[in-house]
Amino acid sequence: MKQTTIAWAAIFIFLVGFASPFFTGNAIASPLDFSIKSVVYPSVKADMPFIANITFSNSGSISATYARYKYEILGRFGNVVYSYSDYVGVFPAKGDVLITTPAYVTIPAGKYKIKIAIDSDNAFDELDETNNVWEEDLTIK
Repeated sequence: MKQTTIAWAAIFIFLVGFASPFFTGNAIASPLDFSIKSVVYPSVKADMPFIANITFSNSGSISATYARYKYEILGRFGNVVYSYSDYVGVFPAKGDVLITTPAYVTIPAGKYKIKIAIDSDNAFDELDETNNVWEEDLTIK
């Protein structure tokens, strides 16, 4: 009887100690928070390979083994001109990951909207879900 009580007490203490960093009052706080920190276009010219250097950030307190992102170029009427999706590999806690989009797409001159989403399949609960999408107007000449 005493050994069973001690075993249950030990399990309870372990669970409370392990889970307590994730609880804040009655809410559960996620230790992940992905965002798009910056997007740089090294060269933007019509009918030339178009690439973007995207810096994703995880300001959360734990690392993630992956996160899916989606990169789209939309035409002036919102039609998808180009779409690409891939995974960011190991995503360090309180760290950044730089990716370069594939260079095999060429875009004719015109006005476009660039849309980038991290955790695009919404696989992770995060501290702030509102900072996962970046949109920017871009004119290619």
